[in-house]
Amino acid sequence: MSALFQSFNSRRMGKVAALTGALAIGLTACSANVDTDRTAAAQSVAPEATATAPAVADSSPQTTEGGLPSGPGSYGAIAIGMNGTAHGDVTDAEVPVVDVYVDFACYYCMLFESGVAPDLEELAMAGEAIVVYHPVAILDRKFPSQYSTRAAAAAMVVAEETPEAFVEYTMALMTSQESLPEDGWTEGELADFALDLGAPQEAADAIVATDFEDVVGEATAQAYAGGMQGTPSVAVNGVLLDYEQINYIEPGVLVDYLASM
Repeated sequence: MSALFQSFNSRRMGKVAALTGALAIGLTACSANVDTDRTAAAQSVAPEATATAPAVADSSPQTTEGGLPSGPGSYGAIAIGMNGTAHGDVTDAEVPVVDVYVDFACYYCMLFESGVAPDLEELAMAGEAIVVYHPVAILDRKFPSQYSTRAAAAAMVVAEETPEAFVEYTMALMTSQESLPEDGWTEGELADFALDLGAPQEAADAIVATDFEDVVGEATAQAYAGGMQGTPSVAVNGVLLDYEQINYIEPGVLVDYLASM
């Protein structure tokens, strides 16, 4: 898996950045209610919520009053510390709190991770924002093996066991969508990705044992209850942004919005 992992990383800033520039404007999130073909994402249209989705009050921005996991202490949250590691110390200054809800099988999350996430992580390390990741699973129905849940659980393991590798592990899993097998990576392959980044064998064993799958399920349910309708979703200070008003998938837009606050 090492060669494959290196191949993903070597391609990510060129090919994926090009995709971001071509497709970000006007694109919407991956949705649990709408079939999206990973091989034809450029032709996807904006999905709309349907009755098959977990119930939410309405389509307007939702606050934490509805149960949205928000902030470093929320359920299933992984904050990026000022040292660049998962669950690291965050600034105590009054800065925007940015919560990012991602599914590792979501095409638009791949675009977000390559084109937007590095800037957010720089803000977190500079103490200019508190950036919190929320791995969720909305696309399990596309994979008999429930890959979305398994990948999110693996990321949570890495955050706990090898926090310094979480950012790179997240990037590796997102960009690996270019070569994702029909039923996703196996637990063994997800564990190999972690080992390639220096994770201990205990972390690999926890990934294979699917230790965090229940956490992913509960975190996803709470995010839906709080108003999340697709991925990537972004909340600032507990309020979900409307991508039709603030196209946070396009590089630079979210950072500019935060700077204007």
